[in-house]
Amino acid sequence: MSFQRWRKSMQLLLLAAFPLAGADFKPVAERIQEQIMNRFADSHGIITDYRGLKGEIVLPTPEECERNIPNAKGYWTPIENGGFFTGLYLLGQCRLYRQEKSENTRTVIRRLVDGLCKLQDVATVPGFIARGVGTDGKCHHPSSSSDQFFPWVIGLDAYLDTDIPSDAERKALAKRLAACGDALEKNNWRLPEETKLFGTSGNLAAASYHAAPRLLYFLHVLEKHTGNPHWGELKKRLSEEKLPDGSTRLDAIAKGPGAMMSEWHCWWLVNDQYAVRRLFEIERDPVVRKRLETALKDTAKAARPLVAFYKKFNPGKSLTFSADWHRMMAPGPQLQRNWKEFEKLYLAQLSQWRKVSPAVDAEKRSLLPAYSAAWIIVLSGDEEQIEAIRPDLRRMLELPDYAKLYYATFFYAENLIYFLNGNI
Repeated sequence: MSFQRWRKSMQLLLLAAFPLAGADFKPVAERIQEQIMNRFADSHGIITDYRGLKGEIVLPTPEECERNIPNAKGYWTPIENGGFFTGLYLLGQCRLYRQEKSENTRTVIRRLVDGLCKLQDVATVPGFIARGVGTDGKCHHPSSSSDQFFPWVIGLDAYLDTDIPSDAERKALAKRLAACGDALEKNNWRLPEETKLFGTSGNLAAASYHAAPRLLYFLHVLEKHTGNPHWGELKKRLSEEKLPDGSTRLDAIAKGPGAMMSEWHCWWLVNDQYAVRRLFEIERDPVVRKRLETALKDTAKAARPLVAFYKKFNPGKSLTFSADWHRMMAPGPQLQRNWKEFEKLYLAQLSQWRKVSPAVDAEKRSLLPAYSAAWIIVLSGDEEQIEAIRPDLRRMLELPDYAKLYYATFFYAENLIYFLNGNI
């Protein structure tokens, strides 16, 4: 036996003997779930961005949403990422349900699905998925994004792949997905807004790593759950379509995230890696399948340095937290007449917010990139890369007291545990 084959065999034996997420991590997952559902989930089942240790939160009012306060996308408020976080968290809970079909998990899942439906129901424009809702349970900021829409799709797809929904609910949810598909197709795959400030909230048809897997995966989801062959035919055509630069969407995926793979972006690159993983699983062409597999591994390799960022988190250091996002408001005119003015405004607000509530920023700079990068690596299915981060996985999962964290994305750690269990 060659050294490489022996080494590979030993790695597999170690993985079997010492599972990365076995019973020893179950208490960690349970603690996280308790915090997320009891502290961060709102009354509608939508996951809010941040909360105080006793659940303190300050929601925008209808008037503030109407006036684009603090900004049109609700950046830095606790309702910035409702579609994003709720959809991804639902994905994790559905995976847990496949492993352990408990009544508690069913209850959690149904609550999260209600939250995702709420984000669609409050919209005034077809295809729009709100970021969250304010004090009246309806008001929301008028600009969304691909990072809200796509996890919304991921979550509903994962739910429909379980045995929980009734036939009637399956039809209703398929109708919801189709309504988004119809609206986006008519809009050339540009995500709509409820404001004229920016025109659209992203372009799924763009020639980029960020857009390509999301569009193709969404079309797959539409075909799978609606039974309409149109979406499958469209997926095939758009997969092979030549983009303005002469490349295809498969080329864009193979190119990888490039400079986007950073501590500031890897948390939303999880969505893209997941989409590529799913496309890999359903692909039958061996040549295409190989390119997708290589893309998964290359993206995982790019994420590897970010795993160590959990070491920047100091659980013993006490930092100030504020639930009142109004404290970040910059003095003077809050101009948002175009994207440039909007960008200047939200960056000024971010700078102030980091001073007002450094506890949230500390988690974003340490735990979040580490959990995101680890999840990206696990999604690759590359056993060697997963084995390489084994010591870090244990340390990062056991490091924080989750009851003392303020930013909801520590749910990435819970999802990571479920994806480590069983097959990807």
